[in-house]
Amino acid sequence: MGLKMNFDGFWDADTRGNIEHAIRACVGEPPKDEEWVVSVVRQFPFQPCAVQVKTLKQTRSRLFFENSPALSKAIPDWLKLYPLK
Repeated sequence: MGLKMNFDGFWDADTRGNIEHAIRACVGEPPKDEEWVVSVVRQFPFQPCAVQVKTLKQTRSRLFFENSPALSKAIPDWLKLYPLK
């Protein structure tokens, strides 16, 4: 199963890759036979970015107002506050 990443909206390839790499490094692999989904949505370059994380036991969401390059640090920092389970 594993960790599934969904990016919707306006993303350049470099920023998307940096964000995905940072999230995967922070989260790691889900337990066997579980699929975790991280959705990252930004419709326009200067709008907030919505992030939703779904695991078997929890769902968390947050809006980020940082610019795109800063998200590769901001999102993992938020995820580290309450590790996924």
